[in-house]
Amino acid sequence: MINIVLLNSNAYVLFYYFIIYSFLGWCLETVYATIKKKAFVNRGFLHGPFCPIYGFAILSVIVFLKPIENNYIILFVGSVFLTSIVEYITGYVLEKVFNSTWWDYSNKPYNLNGRVCLLFSIMWGTASVLILKIIQPYFVNLVATIPPKPGIIFFHIIILYLVIDFTFTVITIFKLKYLLTQLYTTYSELTNKLSDLKINLGNTKSIPELKTKLDQLIESAEIKMSKKKSDIENIIKELRIKIKYDSLYIKKSPDYSRLIKAFPDLRFKGFDIILKGVKNKIHKNKQD
Repeated sequence: MINIVLLNSNAYVLFYYFIIYSFLGWCLETVYATIKKKAFVNRGFLHGPFCPIYGFAILSVIVFLKPIENNYIILFVGSVFLTSIVEYITGYVLEKVFNSTWWDYSNKPYNLNGRVCLLFSIMWGTASVLILKIIQPYFVNLVATIPPKPGIIFFHIIILYLVIDFTFTVITIFKLKYLLTQLYTTYSELTNKLSDLKINLGNTKSIPELKTKLDQLIESAEIKMSKKKSDIENIIKELRIKIKYDSLYIKKSPDYSRLIKAFPDLRFKGFDIILKGVKNKIHKNKQD
């Protein structure tokens, strides 16, 4: 067995607890989302069946609150506090690293910057007490029965897998952000061209809306008799090529769909309207 002490506990044992609760968290989230959407949803940040935030949250309770587990009031309050800290820090780090928002509790009462809210913190606290008092003893015995050699081999395999999964997930996120940047640049360039032609676009805020508006304009009596018609037709051709390209790009990148379905509140700063168009396109692709 790996004899590395971390926070007065064996790192090998803590790792197995982390994996177990990350997996159970993924199961809980996936079942809930699947029932809600009436279709399978891989409700995880990673590709695989793990929600690390659950693993870290429950692990913090096990490590720091085990000595006071018989005082239910302090255990509950401590669980609410610790799990909320984990959730808040996770949300904050994701926002700063990817310049994005992955979940948003702003519409919930007593929320803190939309990253945590009282209702879910209480649910986290209640679940943590039940886990520590009822479920955790079974997993203590389960982990203790794992044979040393296979256990160490699996330990290294799962760490390697998590590193690879996390790396591919990060790459996917940056590729999605790059796609949104391309779409935003395209939209800005086309609207600038139309602005030079003094074309009134109304409230169009995305490429699909822009194309619909231009299709309507090209059929209008005002444009049919105008010298602007050929210019607008050329812009529509550019739009059709871009829309077709982006549709194929999204279809070839199912990871985008997975992330967007897993995090329906996902937003990238400055690209909210563009991302909304991508979400609609993914939904349309699914129906087709």
